[in-house]
Amino acid sequence: MSGPGSSPDDTPNIPALNTSLLALAALPDLTLAECRERWGVSSRNSIKARAAALGVEPRRESSTRTVWPAEHVALGDELAEHLQQGGRLASLPRSLTASADGSDGPEQLSVTPPTDVTDTPASPD
Repeated sequence: MSGPGSSPDDTPNIPALNTSLLALAALPDLTLAECRERWGVSSRNSIKARAAALGVEPRRESSTRTVWPAEHVALGDELAEHLQQGGRLASLPRSLTASADGSDGPEQLSVTPPTDVTDTPASPD
């Protein structure tokens, strides 16, 4: 037992809280506009194509508000990084979809995004 005169070495060893889990619990859902800003895309359709590729179901809260669920924000961040490094939705690593659909494995997904959606500006011909 520790008292007013006890040394710090007498304190019980209490495990530190996992701050990443606490941070995850504190993340709010993101509106599609917030997703566009966070991931640097220009259209709502781009966000919806990313959600479909990851197996994430955006939640429609009202006729004017659709949100990306907080529990999948990190997954969206990983996909944004993959795309910024030159990756494509068609070459999406299976590991990115594992947490969304419960699968695992090193294989690649074959995803064809809608033809009217682009994440990068078209290059001049």
